[in-house]
Amino acid sequence: MIIFDNEDEKKVVLGILGIVARNCNNYWTDKDDIDVDKWEYENYRELKEELETKYNVDNVDLVKILYKFFEY
Repeated sequence: MIIFDNEDEKKVVLGILGIVARNCNNYWTDKDDIDVDKWEYENYRELKEELETKYNVDNVDLVKILYKFFEY
């Protein structure tokens, strides 16, 4: 849970997540839906690699998480 000091901080964080989602996902709903020929795939791959190496996160469906924030 993230606690914000005000509503604007919450909007900014959701906006950041939306920007990341749109740059790393092309309306893919889960990892089986990925189209490796799209430019977003390279961004997705780099984000996934960084999460796996720096944060030891590897057994989640990152595409599914990104899709949740696509419209922000």
